[in-house]
Amino acid sequence: MKKTAMQLLIDKYEKEAKKSKSPAVQYLLEMVLNDIKEMKLLENNREQIEEAYNCGNLDNDGFSPDKLGEQYYKDTYEQ
Repeated sequence: MKKTAMQLLIDKYEKEAKKSKSPAVQYLLEMVLNDIKEMKLLENNREQIEEAYNCGNLDNDGFSPDKLGEQYYKDTYEQ
């Protein structure tokens, strides 16, 4: 499974927060992760990828109704 840039960033911050011995660093990383969740950045990232896929297909006259951006995202970034 591939990961989006946002997914990679979340994974990195989660890993760093767990292994850090500094409570201040852990707190800061947890705050950033909470902001990402509250701002729904992962969902926005998904919408942008789906829209880009659909627009790319329209621009190339190869739009396939059986594989819209939503399906592309699921096939590429979800298990």
